[in-house]
Amino acid sequence: MFDYEFKEINIEELQQDLLNKFNRYQPVKRSWVNVDGEWQLIENPFNYDWDIERKRRTVKELAEIKQSGGVIYGVFDNSDIIAFSSVGPDFSEDYMAGYIPIGFIHVSYEYRNKGIGKKLFAMMTEKARHFGAKKIYICTMPAEESYAFYKNIGCTDAVVIHKPSAEYDYSRQMEFVL
Repeated sequence: MFDYEFKEINIEELQQDLLNKFNRYQPVKRSWVNVDGEWQLIENPFNYDWDIERKRRTVKELAEIKQSGGVIYGVFDNSDIIAFSSVGPDFSEDYMAGYIPIGFIHVSYEYRNKGIGKKLFAMMTEKARHFGAKKIYICTMPAEESYAFYKNIGCTDAVVIHKPSAEYDYSRQMEFVL
């Protein structure tokens, strides 16, 4: 089914240039916004992309996840990373007991809609079960397509909301029951 290599990434592979060729581009036409406790789909056209600094910051964040006990998966086409994801470590807050976070799940623009994200998600759910989690927690950008991906694989709006910083105020928090 796939001609790509799916594998767990070790800490030595998390080099500064790992994502240099990764294409995080996403054209967004409509986004979900929460208005007085109700989600509404609104016109909100913009292009979301990562510059080289954002890619390097992401590699650093992935290394921190790995060093804290989380797991990083990568998908490679030859030697180029075309998708990646992370799961864990557990939340430190008591109110998030039973949840384990997905820090990242991204597929390079030209490789989307091929089932790669679904396979990565399945790998992460298996690892989350191994960690003893009851639910996966996802903080997703509110783009219509992003929300549709998670909804189509069985995610729902999160029962418990984790707000680590104002940076996530625009996000939609979702969960997946294991």
